[in-house]
Amino acid sequence: MPAKSDSVLVVGAGIGGIKAACDLAQLGFDVHLVENAPNIGGKLQQHDRWFPTDDCTMCQLLPYPAAPGAQELCLRRVLALPGVTIHAYSQLESLSGNPGSFNVQLREKSRMIRQELCTACDKCAQVCPVEVPDAFQGGLITRKAAYILYPGAYPATYTIDPDACTRCGECVKACPTDAVDLDLADNTIELTVGAVILAPGFTEFDPAGLPSYGYERFGNVITSTQFERITAGGGITPGRLTRPSDGETPSSIAFLTCVGSRDTERPYCSYACCMYTLKEAILARELHPDIEVCIFYMDMRAFGKEWWRYFGRARSLGVSFVRCRIASVQDGGADNLKINYEDESGAYFSRTFGMVVLATGQVQGESSRRLAEAAGVDLDDWGFCKTDEFYPVQTSKAGIFAVGSFAGPADIAVTVTQAQAAALEAAALLWKSRKPAPAPPRLREPDEPETAVFLAGENARQLGEPVSARNAPKNLEIVDANCPSAIISAIAAKLSELENVDRAVVAAPLSWSWRALLVQQIESLGLAANKIEVVDTRIAGTEALARMVRAALSRVAYAADTRYEQAEVSPAALVLGGGVSALTAARALSALGFQVHLVNREKKFGPQAQATHTSVHGQDVDKFLKRLVSAVKKEKKKIHLYPGSTLSTTAGSAGRFVSVIETPDGPREIPHGATIIATGAAEYDFCADGYPKGVITQSEFEKQLLKGKKKLSSVVMIQCVGTLNEERPYCSRTCCIKALKNALALKKANPDAEVFILCREVMTYGLHELAYKEAREMGVVFLRYQQDRPPTVSKKGKSFAVTVYDPLFEEEIALPADTVVLSTGTVCADAAAVARAAGVELDEFGFFKEANPKFRPVETDRPGVFICGLAQGPQSLEESITQAQAAAVRAASLLSRKSLLTGTMTSTVANRWCVGCELCVTVCPVHARIIDEKTRKAKVYGELCVACGACATVCPSSAAKSTVANDRQILAAIEVLTSGE
Repeated sequence: MPAKSDSVLVVGAGIGGIKAACDLAQLGFDVHLVENAPNIGGKLQQHDRWFPTDDCTMCQLLPYPAAPGAQELCLRRVLALPGVTIHAYSQLESLSGNPGSFNVQLREKSRMIRQELCTACDKCAQVCPVEVPDAFQGGLITRKAAYILYPGAYPATYTIDPDACTRCGECVKACPTDAVDLDLADNTIELTVGAVILAPGFTEFDPAGLPSYGYERFGNVITSTQFERITAGGGITPGRLTRPSDGETPSSIAFLTCVGSRDTERPYCSYACCMYTLKEAILARELHPDIEVCIFYMDMRAFGKEWWRYFGRARSLGVSFVRCRIASVQDGGADNLKINYEDESGAYFSRTFGMVVLATGQVQGESSRRLAEAAGVDLDDWGFCKTDEFYPVQTSKAGIFAVGSFAGPADIAVTVTQAQAAALEAAALLWKSRKPAPAPPRLREPDEPETAVFLAGENARQLGEPVSARNAPKNLEIVDANCPSAIISAIAAKLSELENVDRAVVAAPLSWSWRALLVQQIESLGLAANKIEVVDTRIAGTEALARMVRAALSRVAYAADTRYEQAEVSPAALVLGGGVSALTAARALSALGFQVHLVNREKKFGPQAQATHTSVHGQDVDKFLKRLVSAVKKEKKKIHLYPGSTLSTTAGSAGRFVSVIETPDGPREIPHGATIIATGAAEYDFCADGYPKGVITQSEFEKQLLKGKKKLSSVVMIQCVGTLNEERPYCSRTCCIKALKNALALKKANPDAEVFILCREVMTYGLHELAYKEAREMGVVFLRYQQDRPPTVSKKGKSFAVTVYDPLFEEEIALPADTVVLSTGTVCADAAAVARAAGVELDEFGFFKEANPKFRPVETDRPGVFICGLAQGPQSLEESITQAQAAAVRAASLLSRKSLLTGTMTSTVANRWCVGCELCVTVCPVHARIIDEKTRKAKVYGELCVACGACATVCPSSAAKSTVANDRQILAAIEVLTSGE
């Protein structure tokens, strides 16, 4: 049997693939990240803001406190760290072998531009005579045949479109580094990897296939992605809401949902369409409050923790809603569009809008089918990869995992979580073969430190004279190279010879990605990051550049001396809870060899009041849970159980916590490196709501059905009991799915039974929509009720009478019932005590607050403390399992390091000036500062500090200092830049 490889192949470099690659690299694995497009980023790059926080995109995922040098706020820069090899403009051709040793063949498509020589100077595009529709901008404008997907794209390399290239040769003549090679052939790459993660994302449905919507026929019918590119700050207009036809701001906009989903060919829900439609409608109203905005929808799928309130925000801003599916869009004259529709009451209307935006669904294209075929994994009827509910990222082929929209419609948060879960699965498979974390380079500390200046590029020699005349550096080197890779190699070679140099200034034509690689190379030679300055010579003329180089010299001259310090990591985890998420996380960490302390306030481990006994697809949940509990209890050497115990206090920081737990035998002190909070939630107690005796919950009804009590003539189910109200304005996410599961079970056993579901909305997101469709086909009746007029229930003998007000017919409907079933919502458990002890926050609903609901859903604002499952918010069993795995992989990335390192990018404390006011402690976003109890002075945990400067901003006595940019550096640089010399 061949030895297991320590490499992982990740196919797809959207948010899912990037996230999986980063987590695996953090764990010490080599990662080959493959992307079919010329540049990475996927669909994420086409959008500016994300619901429900309206934050920007990539900058939400970091920092990673365990990774020295990885504190950059942009995720793409992490990919410049060792361990991740990017194969952009490549695709998987074939895969063979077994888990631990897969043989992979990639086809690297020809860019007709050599990546190692390209400086992204744009000269090839400037002279290119060919223009084609720009797909990144939604086809609303054109680009050249020589192009880069978007500004700042990674890799920072141009590509020549093979379908548009005329081979005129103008780009060859214009390229200053001879990077253009029109005869460059495709390249075959062969790899051996131990595991594979498939994250190709999705294809946006093309509405041109539905001519009734008028897409491509009417200029002002656009897709949601095109709307994003019109309104994006870096988009087409930029940042102005205009119509494609005439560039004017529309007076009215109609948003149409479910275009390309929830139909006969694609009967699933595309998960995120309703919410990004709300986001775009809100954006339109914020940009132009006078614009009339109307959303035509079928069901509002606002099922996330903050999503229902986001729906309310849109309504409060004046967005109107019409529940119907539009049959067609017609010419309204003067570039306007006319929509004829019938509302819920049966009334007919005709309205004219200045613009129509189509919320197009997620589909899997031919490229995903080819990928599945090459990888040998099974797909469902709609092209999504088949996975298992209890093992959510595992495909039909061992060692291959699927994440994000490839496994079913998903949003960013689900994709990020699944990517982390897949990273955990891959890591567990290959754990024993991974590389140990490399030792940090020894920092240079020469007796007589010197500075080296490197000038490269076309104007290097012109820069040499003005730089030397003013600063006269001892070591000034002209690098006779223009291409980035040659520049970096030459600088590294020269620096290795200059033993007394401990700081460097480089002026070269390098994009940010090449600059990141250069700094990484220089750091590996023993120079501290705060003593390295890089100036991009492409951004200014010679005179201005010379001044910038002199300013950089001033900065490194006054850079503070720093050293790496090591803080030992406690290789154990504290897991709080005893349900599915806690057990999954504990078992995952123990499988990686870590000690786990599992603390449960209940005396027994395992869900105490399991609400689901069978899954939507009929799998036995009880059997799965019994296996999970048994597996955890068998790990006696690694998993230490503390039943009937609670967390009392936690002190310390990530990697070196010390917690005290209260056990039946008294308090116990536990050192550990990470904490996972998986304390679960509770089912809403409806007893005080005035329902008569005999009314039951969905979990109780499921037990009755399992026991064979199916001879019922009429059942009424009431949804949203305890949620979607003013006190708890969120959807409990799984209630509708449970109701449909039980309704279908009853109808299949007893087709004559009448089943009524009284609801506010039907939240069957993703592939759960199929159950909703099946229920309607089997005769289940859905009636909507209003929040201010909920259904009433009375008892008549052994039967019930349910009365519900129908807002359409404006009358009350009486429904007799043998059984009344309440879909009770998920409410937070008593989490305040745990939050105080763990030093984390709760959200306003009482659930544990995530660092960012979209990009960091299992992390808290306190580094080293993670959350998952129902403790984070309402979610299904499958989602809870995935989150537990995601939390485990984040904890593992911390625990797998023998020590945490204090890098050069930290803040410090001038003790003689510090007055212990705690302002710096209050504002620190990563909890890197405390007040020392003995000295009453501020203290910095250097391994956590990201040098953001917040402490220095609020410090009233200037005691907070930064080693990244001190006052002397800043003033010296300002003096040079403003001197006029």
